[in-house]
Amino acid sequence: VIGSLLDYLEIFAFSVAAVLVVFTMLFRLCRVDGSSMRKTLENGQMLITTSVGEPEPGDIIVFSMTTDSPYYDLNEALVKRVIAKGGQTVRIDCQTGTVFVDGKQLTERYAVLLDSAGHDSGVVQQYPTYGYDRETRMFEVTVPEGHLFVMGDNRNDSDDSRDPELGPVDTRQILGRAVFLLFPGVTADTDKRDFGRIGPLT
Repeated sequence: VIGSLLDYLEIFAFSVAAVLVVFTMLFRLCRVDGSSMRKTLENGQMLITTSVGEPEPGDIIVFSMTTDSPYYDLNEALVKRVIAKGGQTVRIDCQTGTVFVDGKQLTERYAVLLDSAGHDSGVVQQYPTYGYDRETRMFEVTVPEGHLFVMGDNRNDSDDSRDPELGPVDTRQILGRAVFLLFPGVTADTDKRDFGRIGPLT
């Protein structure tokens, strides 16, 4: 009897270890820190991401980002939504916030234009700082191969690929795609633009 019990315990321990190894290799747990993905993701929410599969437009990804810019103290993981892949052309009507990829308008039910009070004002307050035509108020860029154009869902409060300091994301910097939201967090209390940082990765 004792021998059978030990066998069962050994099988159980091996199974738990195998699950932990697989989870650690294929999945990561991270915490959202910031307001750039509101109202899709709120400050403090926990995400499970996976490194399996290639990110596609519409996916939410976590990626590492570093910059030597004197304007940003950035050396951490960020969370954004994929808008376009390498070779595609992104155009943004900065009067309405409408986004086009290869000439086709995106239907973005997730995107909001929040004001400082957190209300969807419908007014564009954040403009790209490169690729922007002041006369037409249109932004245009072709995404380099091996890169992704990403934006935060909270379009008035997100530093993303519209900013040349960050620009399109090299696919080698991708840590994973968000696949599951564990539980709600606390709404961010901030009135400044935010990268949409990710808390410590485990």
